[in-house]
Amino acid sequence: MRAVAHKRVAIVLCIALPLMSHALCSDYRSQEAIIGQDSRSGCDASRCHESTPLQGYPPVSGKHSVHLDSAMVIDCSDCHYNYTDHPLHKNGIINGFNTVLQLQVDGDIVFFNPENPGATWTNGPATCDNMNCHGSVSWYAAGELSCVDCHSPGSLYDPLPYEKHDAHLNSDCASFSFNCEYCHLDYRDQESHMDGTLDSADVVFFDPLFGGDWDNGSSSCSNLGCHGNSIWNSSSQLACTSCHNSSYSAYYPDPYGTDQGRHQSHLDSHGCTCMTCHDGYADLLTHINGSSDLDNDSVNLVIFQDPATYQLTWSDTNNSCTRSGLGCHSVGGNDTKMW
Repeated sequence: MRAVAHKRVAIVLCIALPLMSHALCSDYRSQEAIIGQDSRSGCDASRCHESTPLQGYPPVSGKHSVHLDSAMVIDCSDCHYNYTDHPLHKNGIINGFNTVLQLQVDGDIVFFNPENPGATWTNGPATCDNMNCHGSVSWYAAGELSCVDCHSPGSLYDPLPYEKHDAHLNSDCASFSFNCEYCHLDYRDQESHMDGTLDSADVVFFDPLFGGDWDNGSSSCSNLGCHGNSIWNSSSQLACTSCHNSSYSAYYPDPYGTDQGRHQSHLDSHGCTCMTCHDGYADLLTHINGSSDLDNDSVNLVIFQDPATYQLTWSDTNNSCTRSGLGCHSVGGNDTKMW
């Protein structure tokens, strides 16, 4: 009887010991030694935080795969800072996410490291906010982050206050519906993006639709299909001739072109400027929106700068200007001039 009892107890102990040790996960190294597997430690230990058939461990939930399999070098401790020493860790209960019900549950597991001092995590909606790497985002939302998820107006990474971002995105060029990809094509997927360092080079990659070249040293763009050449950190606006010149005559009318009426004589001989006859046209919403206004009857291309002095009216019907008073054509010639 004693021998049988002793043997029965021994069997029970041999079965119960590894099961209990695995459930409580109190000492991973010793447990692995008992069952004869490798003795790796850390978050990637073979029996803890790697994908399992039951998908019961973090790397298969939410956006773990995006963060861990990307070009970014992200460690578990970046978002679970000192969690390995937290009382809720290794207590046999999965905190933070219920994989059976597929929903966020109580149990604080997210503690951002000192590199994100202002970052916060909210368990209910499962969102992180004020992250240095990407602002705010929902952990379980489908799809990739868009540029404005991080670089939104008023945010820490708002581009509008810097150089000509506002001019392109929020004012002069708003009607053209610019997006970030026009000038930062595929930059979001570069290894240098979101690595915690502000990049000063290799940030501008123009969409082939517009072509163009960027010089990082002078912060200038050249040969752009939309406006030729410009200095990015200049406070001045583009001049009309930045686009309307012989280099871009295939896209934009060159005022010195042979088919452009009397532009050359007015600009060279009479001291006129573009604004003399096209006052305010550059700021119209229809300007540089991808469509030519030349055949658009709803848009006035000719807007005289000083009608009270020159007293001129323009006719789109026969492309002529007529003086109603003193005018600039008052000395000699006819009252009506064909363009």
